[in-house]
Amino acid sequence: MSANGQAATGPAVRPSLGQPLHEHRAKAGLRRMNGWMAAVGVLGGGLALAIGIGRWGFAYSNYGPAVVWRWSLPWLLVGAPLLLVGVVGTIWTIRWSGLRVIAHQRGLRILRGSRELALPWEDVLHVYTSGVRYGVLGVIWGSRAALLLETGDRRRLRLSQAIEGLVEVIETVKRNVYPRLLASYTREYRSGKGLPFGPIRLTPQGVQKGRRSLGWGDLEAARIRDGRIEIKPKAGKRLGAIRASADSVPNVEICLQLVQHLITQTQD
Repeated sequence: MSANGQAATGPAVRPSLGQPLHEHRAKAGLRRMNGWMAAVGVLGGGLALAIGIGRWGFAYSNYGPAVVWRWSLPWLLVGAPLLLVGVVGTIWTIRWSGLRVIAHQRGLRILRGSRELALPWEDVLHVYTSGVRYGVLGVIWGSRAALLLETGDRRRLRLSQAIEGLVEVIETVKRNVYPRLLASYTREYRSGKGLPFGPIRLTPQGVQKGRRSLGWGDLEAARIRDGRIEIKPKAGKRLGAIRASADSVPNVEICLQLVQHLITQTQD
């Protein structure tokens, strides 16, 4: 289920998710904008099309087919796009007005009209986050964030910044999901298995990305910066850093934490 863009009320809480913590809806400004799009588009576009069709009929009846388009075309050209905007606005209004995302003690509950999705924390296998900042010459005027959750059975739930308080949702998810995943990754690594993090793979020998690899003894530091995870070799090694877009790396903060820990272990 995808959601771009909620006190718990409404349908009964599923006992398995525990008590509600906080609720989030689509942003009020977004809902108002969609409502205005629907009203102006449907009313304005419908009226313009009605006038255009009426003028077409009048011209055809009184002057013949040679002049019908000259009489009606301007109104039809205005009315058709406006009506399309109204239809889109109506769809978005219906889509966002009933959306609620409720964080519970043991999972998320997403309601859209009569449909409901319950997602226990233990079902979440991968957490993808992305953040984009807009600006120029160091002056930032806006940002955009998104959260994508993937379950063990490959279901996906996407939440965008259209939802009020998305950052709070992201922090709640990480706080409840990451400790379990970190423990699982640690057990697998200690058993000698490689750990896949999207394009990056951590092995007992080092970090791999595609055909490139850096041994643990070659690494100096790792960080997340400007929407990318960057794993840097030691100075003087004449090796290029391994980089990947943060939103392509599942559980990217866990990946970073493990890399930093293993670098420190190697240096000790």
